[in-house]
Amino acid sequence: MRVWLALGMGICFHVGSDAAVRTFTLSGVTFADGGTASGTFDLDTVSGAVSNWSIAVAGGDTGTFPPLVYSPSNSTGFYWPAVSPYAPRIQFNLNDSNRQLRLPLLLDPTANCGTIGIALNDALAAECYNCSPYRTYTAGAVTTPAADIATSILVTPPQVQSGDAVTVAVSVVNNGPDAVAGVAVSVPLPASLVTASWTCTVIGTGTCAASGSGSVTDSISLAPGAAAQYTIVATAGVPTGSSETVTATATSSACDDNPGDESATGQFLIANPIPTLDTVGMALLIGLLIVAGSLALRRIPI
Repeated sequence: MRVWLALGMGICFHVGSDAAVRTFTLSGVTFADGGTASGTFDLDTVSGAVSNWSIAVAGGDTGTFPPLVYSPSNSTGFYWPAVSPYAPRIQFNLNDSNRQLRLPLLLDPTANCGTIGIALNDALAAECYNCSPYRTYTAGAVTTPAADIATSILVTPPQVQSGDAVTVAVSVVNNGPDAVAGVAVSVPLPASLVTASWTCTVIGTGTCAASGSGSVTDSISLAPGAAAQYTIVATAGVPTGSSETVTATATSSACDDNPGDESATGQFLIANPIPTLDTVGMALLIGLLIVAGSLALRRIPI
């Protein structure tokens, strides 16, 4: 975790992310004329595509800047990387109009998360009409959740025979610092595990589906420090002759400074059955033992 100080604003952020698409929320954005801007937008941190924006501007000089909501139905959204002397920015252009909402940011939102302040001194920091008249910002930031989601798995027993019970225990933990919602949990089961059912319990504050059958597909929410614990009980099917793999994955739109621990894999083996003798086979074996014993006795000198 790092702390940046810029323009008098403390900016805390986490580097790295598991998810390509993050949701950002405008926080405390105000204009010099007393107006405000609020709302959310999604940013694909790989492609730079902006989507699902809903940004409401209101108040201030409503004669020049009437209240409106920038959305995909009436505007176009862009991400612009930093080009000296300008900061990286998110921008929304109203269709059939020169009206623009420009959000230069102190840090690149494709590489940072947490709280990122608006670059108030950037020449492009304003809502404007390409770009006069315009109104500048006096405060504001964009925020996106930062959380380390970690997954672990344990399959027991490690070796079974056809018809035995197999238990798969999966734990999804939010190591914080922020709460997260909409975490997609997936535990697809191999075909060799049949008649599976599962339950889920949250330790701490959060939600998950109480139970289900077959493979796990769930959407959960977790407060910092909370964990969703899944217990899957299935029946071992026909032996496959090799180790089987079960993978559990938790995917979140939150920024993660410890990528790589959202997925975990467990293994087990369905062993071939131990050969057994039926009644006829047992009788033949006994007969052979009797014959062998008789022959052995004949060889013993008297």
